[in-house]
Amino acid sequence: PRAKRAEAHWQQALVSHLNRFKRYPDGARARGSQGSVLVEFTIDRSGNVVASRVLRHSGSSFLDEEAIAVLQRASPLPRPPAEITGELFPLTLPIQFRIK
Repeated sequence: PRAKRAEAHWQQALVSHLNRFKRYPDGARARGSQGSVLVEFTIDRSGNVVASRVLRHSGSSFLDEEAIAVLQRASPLPRPPAEITGELFPLTLPIQFRIK
């Protein structure tokens, strides 16, 4: 259970870290585009993003491109906890875009 708790805590840290780097694309805002982009990405032990792709599109190319750009801007991401073994960590997360 300790590794599971560490993983859950780490995933929350990843989401809040990514949200700090998220920007709403002007093109999407102008069109009133909102949505969620499901991204799949791999990070190394140091938190560097080594691969990324869109798994489920939002319906807006602006939002899809921004979701990948967020990963690049936010790299390095919070490092995986020591309880999780391995060198590469594939992750899948939704990135939400809502006009405030």
